[in-house]
Amino acid sequence: LKLCLHHADREASEQLWSVLFDQFDAQARAISEAEAVRIQPFAALQGLLAMSTIVRKGASVGDYKPLFQRCRKSFELAQALQSDVQGLLEEGDSIVEILAHERIKWLSGLLVQCNVAELVTVGKVLLDLALVVEPTRNVLSMALALARVEWSQWCQIMLPYMVRLTVAKWAEERVGLLLFWAELFQLDLLKAQGAMASSVVTERGHVLFPTTAAKEAKSSKRRSAKPQDVPSVTRALVDWINEPVVWQEVAEQTLTIPSTDRVEFDGFDGDSDAESADSHVSQATGSATTVPELAIKSAILTMLAHVSIDTSMLLDGLHEFIEQLSSAISGLTGQLAESSAYLQHVAAAPAGCGAMGPSDGEIWGDEASDALGLDTAKADRLYWGRYYQLHPLVSLLGRALKLQATTATNAPASAQTAERLMGAWTLALDTVLPAHNTNPALLEGLHRTAEALQLLTAADGAAPVVKQTLEAALSLSQLESLMPLLEHNLMSFQSGLRLQTLKFLALFEQPRMKSGRQGGSSDEVCDIIQLGVELESIPAALDTYKEKTNPLRRMAAYSSNGRVPKMYNRVFPYLAIMQLSVNFSLVWTETNKQLALLANANPSLLWSAVWQTLRRFNDERLLVETGMTPEAKTWLTERQAEWASVGALTSQPKLEGFAMECPSLARLDRVLDADLAQFTGSGGAALSASLQYLMIAADAQGSERIDYNNVYKQLLKMLADTGARAAETNSQPLVLTFLAYVKYDLGWTTSLFRLREDEAQELDASMAGFYSEQNRGLLTSRSRRTTDALSVLWLGLFAKFRNPSALYKSETLYSLFQRLLSRGDTSVQRQALDCILAWREPDLVPYADNLRNLVDDKRFRDELKTFNLAVDGESINSVHRDRLLPVAFRLLHGQMVARNGKS
Repeated sequence: LKLCLHHADREASEQLWSVLFDQFDAQARAISEAEAVRIQPFAALQGLLAMSTIVRKGASVGDYKPLFQRCRKSFELAQALQSDVQGLLEEGDSIVEILAHERIKWLSGLLVQCNVAELVTVGKVLLDLALVVEPTRNVLSMALALARVEWSQWCQIMLPYMVRLTVAKWAEERVGLLLFWAELFQLDLLKAQGAMASSVVTERGHVLFPTTAAKEAKSSKRRSAKPQDVPSVTRALVDWINEPVVWQEVAEQTLTIPSTDRVEFDGFDGDSDAESADSHVSQATGSATTVPELAIKSAILTMLAHVSIDTSMLLDGLHEFIEQLSSAISGLTGQLAESSAYLQHVAAAPAGCGAMGPSDGEIWGDEASDALGLDTAKADRLYWGRYYQLHPLVSLLGRALKLQATTATNAPASAQTAERLMGAWTLALDTVLPAHNTNPALLEGLHRTAEALQLLTAADGAAPVVKQTLEAALSLSQLESLMPLLEHNLMSFQSGLRLQTLKFLALFEQPRMKSGRQGGSSDEVCDIIQLGVELESIPAALDTYKEKTNPLRRMAAYSSNGRVPKMYNRVFPYLAIMQLSVNFSLVWTETNKQLALLANANPSLLWSAVWQTLRRFNDERLLVETGMTPEAKTWLTERQAEWASVGALTSQPKLEGFAMECPSLARLDRVLDADLAQFTGSGGAALSASLQYLMIAADAQGSERIDYNNVYKQLLKMLADTGARAAETNSQPLVLTFLAYVKYDLGWTTSLFRLREDEAQELDASMAGFYSEQNRGLLTSRSRRTTDALSVLWLGLFAKFRNPSALYKSETLYSLFQRLLSRGDTSVQRQALDCILAWREPDLVPYADNLRNLVDDKRFRDELKTFNLAVDGESINSVHRDRLLPVAFRLLHGQMVARNGKS
């Protein structure tokens, strides 16, 4: 039938419609007269009518009026089925669910495809019936599905009905309604352009709920209730977010990735009846299947940010919530620090936490792994990093601060509002930021709050006490005390954290620029932080590339000329090095050029910044940043792609050029099934999972995936191109890092370095202070190809050194380079040869070109003919043979084993 309708014209479908209408009328009459009939055929017939309506966007429908009449009859029959199900049904309640599903699909198709005149008349009548007849979860599913398929009249027609439903059903169905609105707002399903034309949307784009539910209470026959006895939805939201909870238990509810099993619509199963989802929703405040309280509070914040609400009421509620949450985070932070020596060390010197590593012994052993959350199964980890257990709470606090600041900005200015904002800012800054300084949401919340305070106190005489307090809080001395705490954030691989840190620092009074390298300050205010904001705000793309590199050039000029204040010395090198993690090669090239200026002017500063990044690859725990794990990011990406595919029009399979599916029908089926699963699946577990998904997605904004292997490569390449002199001066850590790489990544033990046993033990002990094999693979996975590429870059760096004989462990390095000459990889051989030639040995220098030709694919054969290695040959001076031949033979051996087809 579907294929016939899809490929037939309207005239050919008229007889089919006549048959379907006759059958529907006959069965509807039998049900109306309460005859004992089987309802299953009627359910199938309703499904056929729904399908016929939607196929080819209703191209086979000549007149929608008969369809509207029969759809209305279907809803009226639904009331009869609800009143006396057992008297009419032999099949049980599952058929009622099937009828409801097909009825909702039918109504959805009619609403999407009919014209505006029919919507205003008959369509609204059907929606009125649906709100009375259908369970709330069915209406929510239909409304969300229509938003996903981008129904053009959603805001004008559907939105007012959803507002009315929310007001009427909030007390009984608040969790399901909260999910609906949070998903609608967070996924931007409520299109702004259409929303502005709705009667329930304000000029600022906020949804307007009635201030009282008295009218709705009367319509539901609760006339005895007084208007003041029925709280408004917005008042209920504010009360809900401040409901007391045990925050330690709340934090523990969201430490693992939610189940990845796809929850299908299960309303058809006899074991999962209609009451299961309802019971979950109604029991959400204390049920067996509990929705994580943190996910609920996150969804409430999302909803509060998009509804029209009395600002004083919202500010009062947020003030209470922020105080409650800040105190909880502070207390839980102290409890976690008491049980961890690593966290105690960080608490004592949080600014130096980035300098910890394998050399710190036991504190950096299992203690650190446990504190970073690495003891959790890899597939289950949702968050990791310092105080990872509290990361979602801190992010929630940041969002609450941001909402409070936005609300205060749009509210009438008052001294009380300014005082409350100042109190919240001070509380979060003093009690939360020191331990959670790497949370971008918290930094954004503090930044927005300070901006709001500046606006509220800008007018003359406006809150003078708060203005004075704010000026002191944003003074240069406060910046100097905070800079050591936040400076390490500029080395974060997450651009969102770098940007929010820079925006926060830009709020403070800025120091003066130096007049030059001789010292002394000028009258010019240092704007290097503002340049950093510009750098991080501009996306890396072909059309914005030049615009992005402009602030980078200015920062490089300031740093290389020695004009940057001491407290900002490392800002440019940190930010520039982190541009190597940006997935855009043109940025890397420009970054290397600008770092070359700093290398010439201040090589020690460049080396300090590079080493702070390079050393993190020696123990991958140093790469861990508090937030979502790679597995969680993968899960979130897959979930987002899954939802995107649900609402997308996809190409359908064809047979001999004819489509075998209708795209419109398939899309609506997928969307309705997915949204029904959210509200009814698995006895409420799907609703809980959806709320957790929204919470995680809100927390993950600005958190991108990083190719750490590529960053490692770019660091080595940059060192070789611009920082070889600085690296050579600080050879000990670099050489030990390289030798550890050779040992653990190439698999060459110290016995292969031709060392005595005592020397090998000493070298192993030295490497242990720089490198940890235990955590390899935590964030990087190196294939043979990647390992060879890194080997070439490492050797290319050592080849640039001017005096390799003065390097730390130079003899060991020379022996290693000799062994690498015979490796069956031409690129590795070529770079190892350059490393050997860097020693400038008199026995090898005259033959440098000949040796290089032996590892040149184009010149190899010709060189074999002309470079005579025989004893009686004239190509080699006999004095040089002892040093030259081992090198030449190793190169030839490597060429023999190379898998490149050369003979």
